[in-house]
Amino acid sequence: MNNFSIKLQSLKNGSNEFSFQVKDKFFENNCISDIKHADLIVNSLIIKNDDKLKIEIKISGVLNDIPCDICTEKISINFSAFSNYILKISDKNCLNDEIIFVKEEDGKINLYHLIYETIILNSPKKRQHKLDENGNKTCNWEMLKLIEKYTKKQNKKIDPRWDALKNINYK
Repeated sequence: MNNFSIKLQSLKNGSNEFSFQVKDKFFENNCISDIKHADLIVNSLIIKNDDKLKIEIKISGVLNDIPCDICTEKISINFSAFSNYILKISDKNCLNDEIIFVKEEDGKINLYHLIYETIILNSPKKRQHKLDENGNKTCNWEMLKLIEKYTKKQNKKIDPRWDALKNINYK
């Protein structure tokens, strides 16, 4: 993904703004996520102060065709996220969540993985249809009926040998 690369030598002191579009093709090489379709705008700001670099990434848009956690029908979810990093030019290969090390001979940074991580880590953990104005679910009712029909509720009897534990008082 070369279209997310920024040449560090081309940066001027002060603010440097870059904008990218993230569409479906962005997710083709990543099979570990259920996010495959999106329409996102990425605005990155690289602030250079002599040899110090700071990167801010703002992402907003829509994640499309995400399965609802309740009825599995495909939904679209509004998305926005923000992350920032410190960029250091160094020959070290250190791992850090907030500091990115770039070798001087590389002379560029590829924001692809930073953008991907920001999207994945900030995508909603609970994905479901929005509630209507009365607070009712707007999920696919046919699917909800099927789920209820095939969900068997079993009353399991507790082994009577465990009944003695019910009498223990914790203080």
